[in-house]
Amino acid sequence: MVYIQIPKLKRERIVVLTGREAVWISALSLVLSFIIFSGFLLFEGATPTEAYGHIFTFAFDPSLGFSTTLHRGFFILFSTLAFIVPISAGLWNVGMEGQFYLGTIGAFAVAYSLSDLQTEFLVPLMLTAGALSGAGYGAFAGFLRGKLNVNEVVVTLMLNNIAFWL
Repeated sequence: MVYIQIPKLKRERIVVLTGREAVWISALSLVLSFIIFSGFLLFEGATPTEAYGHIFTFAFDPSLGFSTTLHRGFFILFSTLAFIVPISAGLWNVGMEGQFYLGTIGAFAVAYSLSDLQTEFLVPLMLTAGALSGAGYGAFAGFLRGKLNVNEVVVTLMLNNIAFWL
């Protein structure tokens, strides 16, 4: 008969970083990522300085690059917020894409119906309508979870499909 000793799991203390340590770790991570990516660029035969120059030039190019950067940045920002807020309440939200679609529809509806309004007033109204319609769509999943104890992961995944076809 063979006896196998199962090792006991040790609890590890969570390390709390100071602000200065967090900044140093972030800076070191950024530098290491540039170095590693430069290695890939060199492996492919490209010059890292030229490649990084093209990347940063395109990201802030006023003709097309800057709007693309903002578009992708806002999508990532709002999708992250749509994930973080429910997580802080102990819930899961995997329906960020559907909420983003509904937010886009809400912003477009305001822009279409109030097209004669000045831009200074129209853009904040569009942002507000987009945020409220996306949040309302997510709140529907929260309502089903709170009142009917329905799994929010399944609901938000199904709501993604509905929002896609709207």
